[in-house]
Amino acid sequence: MCGGISSTASRELAKMSRVMSVEYSLFQNSLEIVLKDAVDDHTLSALLDLEDSPVTWQDESIDHCVRRTLGRS
Repeated sequence: MCGGISSTASRELAKMSRVMSVEYSLFQNSLEIVLKDAVDDHTLSALLDLEDSPVTWQDESIDHCVRRTLGRS
């Protein structure tokens, strides 16, 4: 699992108005979020219960959106 992330957290994240899609892979230990605009790291970490975990986000702009991929530092 990625820190404290759960399927429940993924569903809650997907409900956020700025979130367009959430892809979570248990097997690849990865989380990819596509957002309508930027969301700060603290907000995402708090929502996913990752505040005490060493994680980094890799950002990529795609078609007026932001793709954020979670990776361990």
